[in-house]
Amino acid sequence: MDFSLGKEVEDFRLVVQDFLKPWIVETDGVEGFAGKAVEPDLQRGMGDHGWLSLESEMSMDWNMKMFVFGDEASRRGFHLSSVATTMMVGFTLSQVANEEQKARWLPGINAGQIRIALGYSEPQGGSDVAGARVRSSFDGEAWAINGQKQWTTSAQHADYIWLLTRSQPESRRHGGLTVFMVPTSTPGITVTPIYTMAGERTNAVFFDNVRVPDENRVGEVDQGWKVLMAALTYEHGGGNVPGRSLTGWISRILDHGANFARARGDEVADDPWVTEKLGEIAIDAELAKLFVYRTSWAGAHIEKADVLGAMAKLHARESLVRASDKMLQMAGLAGVANAGCGDLGPDQGVASALQFEYIDAPTGTVVGGSVEIQKSIIAERGLGLPKTRNQGPRKPEPAQATLERQAG
Repeated sequence: MDFSLGKEVEDFRLVVQDFLKPWIVETDGVEGFAGKAVEPDLQRGMGDHGWLSLESEMSMDWNMKMFVFGDEASRRGFHLSSVATTMMVGFTLSQVANEEQKARWLPGINAGQIRIALGYSEPQGGSDVAGARVRSSFDGEAWAINGQKQWTTSAQHADYIWLLTRSQPESRRHGGLTVFMVPTSTPGITVTPIYTMAGERTNAVFFDNVRVPDENRVGEVDQGWKVLMAALTYEHGGGNVPGRSLTGWISRILDHGANFARARGDEVADDPWVTEKLGEIAIDAELAKLFVYRTSWAGAHIEKADVLGAMAKLHARESLVRASDKMLQMAGLAGVANAGCGDLGPDQGVASALQFEYIDAPTGTVVGGSVEIQKSIIAERGLGLPKTRNQGPRKPEPAQATLERQAG
């Protein structure tokens, strides 16, 4: 069986490597992304190359090229969350928006000139997006939006927030939801930074009587769950969208671990425990790649690949945590290089990278739907098992009905 991607895709890999060079910085011998502030420029560059076009979404060739882009970018430390979320919203708009909205937003998305952040999670909800409480109400002229979103990554650079709101306060769960494209320049929006333990920025976004015209509403009023399902199907079926390919991150940890072992000499490089752990990470990386190959094929040949996408993301995310844990154990004291331990030798740069990856890896088990959500998708949609999430307590029966049933 031939697992190669073919000459055209491998040639594309070389193009991507050349494209990424201007945004790569080297610190203590370790390559990394020049920073989130330059992501808008990179996104426009992708648009100039036609890599953000939605016309080829169901093409196997496009899927594999986007996997290659994500793999090369993440292997060099690029966090491209804005690219991934913008492409996801663009795909959803192409499916559910009206013609005027498509003409207004899609050209800018394809050109890399529009950046979009996801306004899903809230302080009390996390991955439970159906529990949205941000309130939207229409007064005959515009929608007034009030409330708070949490973990809105890239909101500080975004032009729009793809916002899920509750338009019927008395409704529960999947009913009474409405989706909007909200310009971040609208008065009443406040973006406040939240930093992860790895130093990565996400945001809390506050909406204080934000006025949004009805023309920015996507889909029918109170039917936002249908809109959201189009977005989530694309997201759950992914794993190869730029910025979301985790295979490159696993390979990055493997590279850093191998470089660290070599720098420490034969005593470390030839240690059976070290070689075993490097081998385990290499196997996980290969499996993650094959999961993406299968998901990409399914996305190009069948309508839905959400179960396969969930399997791919679940394996890659848990592999990333395992890999970073193993390599920090190998690094030992050098793995706390940023904790004031002083100069730990010429390999301090790669040791610092291993430390960062260990701290950063757990965030991957949450973003884009937690690992628990991925397991539920696999169990319910893939295996046909009963719903795994708590449905809440059953409503108590009237006492008379209970007595009649017992008597009967």
